[in-house]
Amino acid sequence: MHPRRYALAALLVALPVVLGTTSAQAQFETAEQKCRGQIAKNGAKLAVTTQKTLAKCHKARNDLNKGIGADDDCNSVNNASDPKDKIGTAKDKLTNAATNKCEGTTPADVDYSVCPAPCFAEVGAIATFDDVADCIICIAEELVTEEMGEALGSPSGLPLVKIDAKCHAALAKNQGKYLKTVLGAHTKCQKGAEKNGATDTSACAAADEDKITNALGKTAIGISNACTVATLTNIDACGTTVNDLRRCVLDGIKAVGDTLFLRLYELAGAGTTTTTPSTSTSTTSTSTTSTSTSTTSTLTAFTWTEIYDLFSNSPTQSCAGSFCHIGQNAGGLMMPNAATAYANLVGVTSFESAAGFKRIDAVGGSAVSYLMYKLDGNYIGAPALGSGLQMPNGKPPFSQTVRDKIRAWIDTGAPNN
Repeated sequence: MHPRRYALAALLVALPVVLGTTSAQAQFETAEQKCRGQIAKNGAKLAVTTQKTLAKCHKARNDLNKGIGADDDCNSVNNASDPKDKIGTAKDKLTNAATNKCEGTTPADVDYSVCPAPCFAEVGAIATFDDVADCIICIAEELVTEEMGEALGSPSGLPLVKIDAKCHAALAKNQGKYLKTVLGAHTKCQKGAEKNGATDTSACAAADEDKITNALGKTAIGISNACTVATLTNIDACGTTVNDLRRCVLDGIKAVGDTLFLRLYELAGAGTTTTTPSTSTSTTSTSTTSTSTSTTSTLTAFTWTEIYDLFSNSPTQSCAGSFCHIGQNAGGLMMPNAATAYANLVGVTSFESAAGFKRIDAVGGSAVSYLMYKLDGNYIGAPALGSGLQMPNGKPPFSQTVRDKIRAWIDTGAPNN
């Protein structure tokens, strides 16, 4: 059993205090923007450095290499997990930025007032920029280490065999890449927003979704490619299938990035909270995008027969007609009947996808299935994901419920039923 996300749950409880407040203050002065920007930049770097350092620890531990043994904890910051004190250096840089780049202002002037749970007991009310740095250090470490413990676990039976070690390393590597992209997109947006007069984070909570969606696709592929042949029960991670692994690793770190972003710019809220800890973050982490990872658990998946009937017989949204797939060979995809359509979709790489997606990836799931990108339309503006027109061409998109039922079918293995 992996540790539950107490830190994330506590911070999510406090977030409505921030998000529900409309700031009445004037636009941040240039010096105040610089102060907030430097704190956020170095806080984000600390989180990324923490994840990357612990990921290297995991890799060494799985091989019983570089002095790391089976008893060492790679899901916390300690001498074994960070022998070169890289995390400590990142903490010092954050503290120095907070104290040296914020001269002439106070924490209250730039929206830092109270360190929220789970770090209130350690920092409490914020009076100085040292307090700001201490609070963000605590929050970043709590969020990242807790999520890594949840997602990566601590494999036993070391050293792992090569294919299992490769899978576990890919989980950590792609987790880190996605976190860096999420934080980078949000903080870049916030810098521009504050130059234009923004005094809160509401405009950037879902910033640069094309870039984030692009990163999601690439990291999901990285996990799928590395873990397809691994024995997943050996690696103690958060899922027992490749699809589950991809979801829990990437959804979990997305929630961490989104939550930390808000706290890099606004420290406020209740000092103590009472919550029921939860290990589920996928709804939180994907609700602001139309990415292929969002599936509603209460939906009943379509069958392939139902999907093909929809594609061929829908009065307003079928794939039949001139320059289409039923009766024509549009885009190199021919679907004259259910059997041929299934054979041409499932397991076949799309030539439109620069990311190398299969049209339907029964193993990797809906997040790496190009069909869902074409139906959702979320590849538009992200050429690394795909090209061409949203499907069905020239017709209204399928409803969210219909697309989610197709998504659910893919995520059950795309059976020919």
